Amino acid sequence: MAVSLFIVISWFVCILTCYYVIRPISIKLVRFILTSFLCILLSYITCQNLPRFDSLGTFTVAICWLISIRLISLTSFSTTTLLTFQTFLLKTLWVCFPISPRKTAQNQWPIIFSIILIIIKLLINHWIYRWMTKCEMGVSYKGIFMFYLLLITISYVIEIEMVFVRILTLDKYTLESFTNFPIFSTSLREFWGRRYN
Repeated sequence: MAVSLFIVISWFVCILTCYYVIRPISIKLVRFILTSFLCILLSYITCQNLPRFDSLGTFTVAICWLISIRLISLTSFSTTTLLTFQTFLLKTLWVCFPISPRKTAQNQWPIIFSIILIIIKLLINHWIYRWMTKCEMGVSYKGIFMFYLLLITISYVIEIEMVFVRILTLDKYTLESFTNFPIFSTSLREFWGRRYN
């Protein structure tokens, strides 16, 4: 626990350093080298003791990589745009918390719909868990179907995050939608753009 707290504080200090110390440097190559060094060092420290072939380890590596790319981009190549520290921090952490203003979020359902969806997904997920603990070992069509159903209903975590963000910000902000509603498209081109982008 102390190590993970140290890592989170280290990443926050890295973001502070990139904004207040490295970003004002006028030479682009120096900014790039310093930011890259900090990001590589912190990514190595964060990921060195992770178990191999573990989903949490893979997720942690991906988050470190994406935050590093975002920091390098904002510190080295986007210095002409004026950013406050708050917007710099939000743009960096957007990888972990994709929060957007409510007015730009299209096709958002009411909060009560998300709460009902969370309850249904939790009930189905709990039912599948109880079924999986009682079923026989081996691969069967029932087991494969239940596994896929489990994967579909696991997105209740995203729904819970969305409800919390909308309640805490008084419905002014929301998370980027997990599904982007391709069925509301007005043309075939827009459908495929929403489906795969």
